[in-house]
Amino acid sequence: FNHETTQGPQALPQEEEEHDASDEEDAKESRNLVAGNDLRRVQRSPSTKVSLLVCCFLGCVILTVLKGSGHGSIVGVTCGSLSFWLLTWATLPWVLGFGMIFRDILINEHLENEE
Repeated sequence: FNHETTQGPQALPQEEEEHDASDEEDAKESRNLVAGNDLRRVQRSPSTKVSLLVCCFLGCVILTVLKGSGHGSIVGVTCGSLSFWLLTWATLPWVLGFGMIFRDILINEHLENEE
């Protein structure tokens, strides 16, 4: 086989310059991300947020267990009673409260990143 005659399409010099420029920009952006604290901040797990999520989840589980299921409740709540519906609807303000907390956290983080 003659490899010289089976060459593929040649890149034009202008195209090579465009690829080199975009590769340099990508490399600069990568260096900036690695050199800054942003990459390290994203990789670590924020314990406050995780703790809040766990607390929200456990609160929902506790409300559900207190409400009971078809076999009755551990605190004597009967299905369809006022206490049953109060425990059912108590989940909504519980979760919305945590949603407001996380909203404030995200807004504060965004404002810090803008500065």
